[in-house]
Amino acid sequence: MAQCSVPYRRSIYWKVEREESPSRVLVYTFGGLVRLNQTASLIWELIDGRRCVADILLALREQYPCVRTAQLEKDVHAFLRSAEALGLILGHWSALQPYRIFAEELVP
Repeated sequence: MAQCSVPYRRSIYWKVEREESPSRVLVYTFGGLVRLNQTASLIWELIDGRRCVADILLALREQYPCVRTAQLEKDVHAFLRSAEALGLILGHWSALQPYRIFAEELVP
């Protein structure tokens, strides 16, 4: 069975602006504020360290049934790459990740 990448939020604080229609997520970072658009906000709320990218795509597929699957995959992966580049998420989360980093430092 192929292993699915599990993204995880690195940001300490974010909030959902529900008064706006559609609601959007504001992510506070040490570098400033990032305001996500509607689709990125939906993806952000699905990133919880338990759902893999395939699960996120499935949930978005239900939300946007008229969007082609290839386009949806392209957009999700583009957001994940951008969010990881900005330091908002870890692209590949594992509960053992801190221990792996520690082990890599000890083992040459």
